[in-house]
Amino acid sequence: MAGSTAPPSSARRSRPGEPTSPAAARALAKAAARRRAAVRRRRTVLVALVAVLVGLLVVVWPSGRAAVAVHRVASAAPVPAVVATSPPMDGAPVPPTEAVELRTTTESGVEVADARLSPPVAGSWRWCEEDLLCFQPSSPYPFGARETLSLPLRQPARAGHPAHETTFELTFQVVAGESIGLAQDLLAQLGYLPLRPPGTLQPLPGSSRPGDADGDPDDVGVLTSAAGEGMTLAQSLGWRWPSVPSSLRALWTPGTKGVMTDGAIVQFDRVEGLESGSYPPYQATLTPAFWQALLRAALANRRDPDDYAYAMVSEQEPETLVVWSDGQDALRTLVNTGIPGGATPVGTWPVYLRYPEQTMRGTTVTGQPYVYPDVKDVNYFTGNIAIHAFPRDRYGFPQSQGCVEVPPSVAPEVYALLHYGSLVTVQA
Repeated sequence: MAGSTAPPSSARRSRPGEPTSPAAARALAKAAARRRAAVRRRRTVLVALVAVLVGLLVVVWPSGRAAVAVHRVASAAPVPAVVATSPPMDGAPVPPTEAVELRTTTESGVEVADARLSPPVAGSWRWCEEDLLCFQPSSPYPFGARETLSLPLRQPARAGHPAHETTFELTFQVVAGESIGLAQDLLAQLGYLPLRPPGTLQPLPGSSRPGDADGDPDDVGVLTSAAGEGMTLAQSLGWRWPSVPSSLRALWTPGTKGVMTDGAIVQFDRVEGLESGSYPPYQATLTPAFWQALLRAALANRRDPDDYAYAMVSEQEPETLVVWSDGQDALRTLVNTGIPGGATPVGTWPVYLRYPEQTMRGTTVTGQPYVYPDVKDVNYFTGNIAIHAFPRDRYGFPQSQGCVEVPPSVAPEVYALLHYGSLVTVQA
């Protein structure tokens, strides 16, 4: 309209329904404050009611999450203890070179100090796994000793939990003295036999063994030789492979010095430099030098450097040789055995003498002398009878003067698989 004046740009315009006087504005602010206070009071009362209801549920509910929570808090600080041992507590007598294994309840944080063996034996302690404590003797236990191990276990103080200390004791009996069974057990432990000790950790009464990281209950680390109740050391041995030739199984005589043990002794003597010089050497007795060397090798875990090998010769035509090595048939070939009047003997013997090359001399079944130079890959197993290379036009039937003739193309592999002490079985 002509002649009117516009309001300043900074002037505030009133909204519809907004009081226009200062008194009305003050009344409106007081009412809003009262409403906010009432809302806060109602919220506080509701929170208190919810807390009371939750508390009642925890008190009166007989089982469930509240009980589980209490159990977890109670077990939050594990107490150090031993739950499984090898050898077992008061089990059958053990070899004088036996390692000790103790599985504990805690994976870490346990302090091991002042372990004592009585009678005392030199050796060393170490953690083989996070919860598997091992003792390896460096000298044999005395024959016939009853060993007592006292082992303090200390759990250092942790946040909210005091320090804890306990002493664990393990007793075990050592075998009374040298025996064929002990020799078999130690030879098996070192890989000279196709058998092995059981190697199990025995749970202590009233305890359960903690599971392994991979869930395999048989994964317990180092093999040990403790026999079960009422069993000799040799009788507790088991086969190293699931499939073993029946003819080889039949040769095992626990506690008796049979041909299988003879073969192991031949190989052990050769490896340790103890050849007796007798002919054949596997007839030698178990001398004091043998026992000293066997105990030293067991303490050092000095194993057979060769794979276990077993040779089977069949005189059923076509005649064959099968070499079983490290748990499986490694080689099969046609061969020739002895002709009538010079037949290859039937039975089982260990290889006792080997030559990569030799000149062979002898007499034929008709009385004629012979000389064969440069016969290769020779393995003598009984008297002058050997497995060796020999060239023929055909194989698979009797042609030799008593030996087992192998094609020259195959003989180097046979020689590489066999070694001193390898058993050779000839079957008609």
